[in-house]
Amino acid sequence: MRLRLSTTLFTPVTGVDLDATLSDAWPQRTTITAAYGHLLVQRYEKVGGTSHRLELRTAAGRVYLYHLIPARLEGRWILEATDAGDTTTVFSSTFVVERLPLVLRMLGPVTGLRRALRRRNREQARQVFDVLHRAGDGPPTFRAW
Repeated sequence: MRLRLSTTLFTPVTGVDLDATLSDAWPQRTTITAAYGHLLVQRYEKVGGTSHRLELRTAAGRVYLYHLIPARLEGRWILEATDAGDTTTVFSSTFVVERLPLVLRMLGPVTGLRRALRRRNREQARQVFDVLHRAGDGPPTFRAW
């Protein structure tokens, strides 16, 4: 399962340094989200980074289906900034599920698990966007597509 969204930063790509900006803000990050009847607990650790690409991994994540049934969730969260012109940058956030029990993969569309993961990705991307915006210039507009 791969969930991706993108938005525009109104700053040139040369003004975006994902690794430096976010490594200071999030050396290790634990997130807990309740969405669509599920509880997602993820602890991210940095596995690689450059000024325009940052990769975080959650190896010990958990998802609680309807807050009751626990399952292991492993994935990668990839943040990228690509040049979109002289004054804009496309910021993208991709969450790749690497390990999730087959039953949950099959029931994901029915139970809303995919929507919960998509919502979590959107919330995290919004937080990163806010950190990057504070570090740069331009209007604070976040519209993910």
